[in-house]
Amino acid sequence: MIKNFYSLDEEKYLVMSGKARVKPTKEASLLGLIVSFFFLIIGFAIIPIFGPFGVIWLIFVILILVYYALNAFSEEGLALEEIQFKQTGKRDEIDDLEEKLRKLARLREEGLLTEEEYQRKREEVIRGSSSQH
Repeated sequence: MIKNFYSLDEEKYLVMSGKARVKPTKEASLLGLIVSFFFLIIGFAIIPIFGPFGVIWLIFVILILVYYALNAFSEEGLALEEIQFKQTGKRDEIDDLEEKLRKLARLREEGLLTEEEYQRKREEVIRGSSSQH
């Protein structure tokens, strides 16, 4: 989820600032889920041996497992961190970027682009825009 805030800096320039949430990729989340499941099995084995430590181990592993499961199987997921950004550009360039992103979103909504194609094109548009500044 990205929240953008636009403000004019003089007349020709636009300052865009906002926050973006950073979460693990689906692949990283699935790997974390598999590893967490392995440690869950170990947790059940160490409870009789280590007692309270085994219970604490198990609680932490379950929390980690839930975190990775949410990121692997839901669109929203849980963010690792939130970053703030600020970008200044000519108003026409930023308006052009916004127009391109809206067009891509519309093509995705109309079913002309898959989610994967949309994400790839979106990144290309954003990278192309940031390399011009």
